[in-house]
Amino acid sequence: MTNKTYRFEKEIRAAAEKNQIPFELLYAQVGQESSFNPLAVSKCGARGLLQLMPATGAEMGLKEHEFFDVEKNLFAGAAYLRRQHRAVRNFITTLKNVNNTCMEDDYWMFALASYNGGLGYTLKAINLCIQEGLSIRWQNVEHLYSDERCQVRGKRPDHKQITDYVRKIITNYKNTQPR
Repeated sequence: MTNKTYRFEKEIRAAAEKNQIPFELLYAQVGQESSFNPLAVSKCGARGLLQLMPATGAEMGLKEHEFFDVEKNLFAGAAYLRRQHRAVRNFITTLKNVNNTCMEDDYWMFALASYNGGLGYTLKAINLCIQEGLSIRWQNVEHLYSDERCQVRGKRPDHKQITDYVRKIITNYKNTQPR
C-alpha cells in the first residue's frame, strides 16, 4: 500500500478485518455506495456509507438512529457483504458434478452482486450458468443476469445496474491494491 491517505481508513479497515474482507474491496464499495458521505440517503431509502436499506440494517442489528454512525454502518454493511459471500460460496461448494473454477475474486463479485441486487438473482444466474454447461466464473454468470430465465418470484433483476455496480467496484479495488 502506498502512503496515500484514505477517507475513513481506520474505520473501514477495522470493519474489513473483523469480517475478513480485503480492505481495498470494502473501501471501493464504500466509494461506490456513498462517495464516502456518511449521511448519504438514496432515492430508494438506503442510508449511510454502505447504503443499507432499513430492513437490511435492522436485520444486521442497526437501530434507527445508528444508520449514519460511521462505525456501526460499516460494521453492519461489511457483515452483510460477508454473509452474501458465505452464502454464495456455500451454495457453489454443495453443487455436485459442476465445472466450478471459481477464484476468490469471483466469490467477491458474486457477493457484491448479491449485496446490490439480491442473493436470489445471483443464485439463479449461477444455476443458469450450470444449465448452459459453463464454468462458474463471474464472466460467465454476469451476462446471465439479463437472461429472460433469470427471475425470482416472477421478477427480473436490473441486470445492467447490478453488473455495472460490480464492475466499478472491482475496477476501483484493483486500482487501489498495491502493485
